[in-house]
Amino acid sequence: MRKMGYRMEFDRDEEYLIANVDYAEHFDELVCCGNDQPPIRIRSIPYVDGPFEENDDRYTGDLKSFIEFHPIGGESHSLVNAHETEEEFFVRVLYGQSEDWKPVGVSIDNVCAQIALVYKEGMEGIGGYLYLFPKKDESIKILIEVDRPDGSTEKYHLYMEGKQDVNLIELTEYWPWGRQEIYFKGYPGIPEHPDKSYFYATVIEYRK
Repeated sequence: MRKMGYRMEFDRDEEYLIANVDYAEHFDELVCCGNDQPPIRIRSIPYVDGPFEENDDRYTGDLKSFIEFHPIGGESHSLVNAHETEEEFFVRVLYGQSEDWKPVGVSIDNVCAQIALVYKEGMEGIGGYLYLFPKKDESIKILIEVDRPDGSTEKYHLYMEGKQDVNLIELTEYWPWGRQEIYFKGYPGIPEHPDKSYFYATVIEYRK
């Protein structure tokens, strides 16, 4: 194994983007073109290593408590039934259990993660954005899976933790050659960028 760490500069307008299509260059484009491919699957998993049950509340963060929803046009589509809250509904959407909505992209920076949603059938351009923010004294680990046309599946782990002094936002990419950890926020020694249009992140590669 070979380990290498370095600092990376991110442009907030260009963004770090995980998308279900290969031809979307920006996050906002996904509302119109993301319907062409299967949805991204997003779910919370245990945030500590070990043989723990996925639904064990001691080790698995409550995804719905991290969610904020912002519909496009400022008005929510009335798909939430009387038996669940809006947060519970959007957790079903992220898990791929909705017949109408699907997640098509994830954008991450040093503040939060944004998730683009689209309405599946016959309403091109209808969608909204979910925001996941670190919460004080809480942790969550999220598995992001993206199916590709060649039959492969990309996997990512997003970890958020709200600490007293600084929040932690970390993404792990898994590749055939190994893995890459991107610390968007909270890694020791990450300086503030002098230009607020940019931010620094620490990247650590582990190559087989």
